Amino acid sequence: MKKLFVVAFAVLSIGASAQQKNSIKVNPVSLIFGGGSDLVSYERAISEHSSVGVSAGYGKFKIDSYDYNYTGGNAFYRYYTKEALKGLYFSGSVGAGGGRTKYTSNNKKMKDTYTAFDVGALIGYQWIFSSGFTIDVNGGASYLSLNYKEDNKMPKPNNAKGGAFLPSLGVGLGYSF
Repeated sequence: MKKLFVVAFAVLSIGASAQQKNSIKVNPVSLIFGGGSDLVSYERAISEHSSVGVSAGYGKFKIDSYDYNYTGGNAFYRYYTKEALKGLYFSGSVGAGGGRTKYTSNNKKMKDTYTAFDVGALIGYQWIFSSGFTIDVNGGASYLSLNYKEDNKMPKPNNAKGGAFLPSLGVGLGYSF
């Protein structure tokens, strides 16, 4: 019995002092600005310096008389300079999303759809406190490709395609385990 207690204590002690392998975060900046594809994220360490993750989000906002909604997600890879999930990192990501725009034109209710694809690069820093509380701050840029299509029953609906480089800023608050 004594040996079983010693073995169990050793296993629990090793587990308690082991590096965190998972992190779940919420981006409050995304909440403030109406949502985005990084509203909620999950990250998993896959080696001593690397992690992979996914993020997803939903947003709804209004500009003038246009109501927008958006749903999207990203997949990302991070390289940490010291230890996975802690400290300075460099990240690359790819994402996709889309949504609908509603507005009124000539007293008619109109609906349009749009799809977006992006590729981005970030530099950031992540702190993990002894309680597991995690803070992640990052910034960088992404290239966004947008395809906008009128869904209205018009003889010649307008379609637009475009792309742009955009700044990316983020803050993640969460828990690592």
